[in-house]
Amino acid sequence: MQYEKGYDYTGFADRHLLDIAAGETPGWTGSIYSDYFRDLAERKVAASGRPYTKADVERQLQ
Repeated sequence: MQYEKGYDYTGFADRHLLDIAAGETPGWTGSIYSDYFRDLAERKVAASGRPYTKADVERQLQ
């Protein structure tokens, strides 16, 4: 794609991608699939042996 000065090339921030994903996956949170993959992510984070937070699990899940 050729660069055009008149076009705004701002790109996507992480929050934009998360908003898009949230809109495309209704019902994901609280579903049996969500619980399964969240449990896998938590086990992987816990296997490091260090204390972790819910945010650490969310990062691993994403």
